[in-house]
Amino acid sequence: MGSIKLGSRLDPIPSRIFKSLLPVLRGPLLGLINGSLVAGSVPTALKQAVVIPLPKKLGVNLSDYKNFRPISFLPIASKIMERYVTQVLGDFLADQSFLCSHQAGFRAGHSTESAMLSILDDLRQFADCDQPPALILLDLSAVFDPVERDIHVSRLEATGVRGSALSWFRSFLSERSFTVYMGPFVSASRTLVVAFLRSLCCPQCYSIYIFSLCIWWQPFCKKIAKYKTMRTTQIIVRLDGSDSVQAQA
Repeated sequence: MGSIKLGSRLDPIPSRIFKSLLPVLRGPLLGLINGSLVAGSVPTALKQAVVIPLPKKLGVNLSDYKNFRPISFLPIASKIMERYVTQVLGDFLADQSFLCSHQAGFRAGHSTESAMLSILDDLRQFADCDQPPALILLDLSAVFDPVERDIHVSRLEATGVRGSALSWFRSFLSERSFTVYMGPFVSASRTLVVAFLRSLCCPQCYSIYIFSLCIWWQPFCKKIAKYKTMRTTQIIVRLDGSDSVQAQA
């Protein structure tokens, strides 16, 4: 709760007052979370986001929407519930050894720095063994935008998530809406059709979503040395004399 600083403009009370009243609200809040998980449904009010576009940097042309970064704010009760679900889901994935062993992104104790050091070490080892490596970079500029809900629910089910827990995630990913606030102007509420707004659950959800990459390159495991998944995926391939690499724009 200490790291949750901001709520949404749709919250009935400011987050600082909410925190001061937490000893009183703890019971009802716990009942809300438990009731949501048992019923396998997320209340609609907790899936309504406020989006505030902010300039990406100073001095940009404010008449071009591409120079703005949309910042999403969810109700504080939604953040608390998502934090609990994220912790439980993370423990479950770790117990099942479901995450890629070389995944660096969205995992505690891992960072982009450690991933890059590991990649450099791999490249140097292959060069020392006269095995020229090829580094393939797969980049997603909008990392959470490609997540398709139905596919993601099926991936969750494949990990062992069943019953009301699976229904909860299906409800969490569906019927989400947002309202844009920009200065004195407020848009009408809109339903999120394809992608879902960033939330505390998104990193864990995305880790499950991209797990199929690990399955896809298993037949090539003799050629693929290591991979690191962050926002980008790096694949290091060992080459021998019969291999050739062609770059295509």
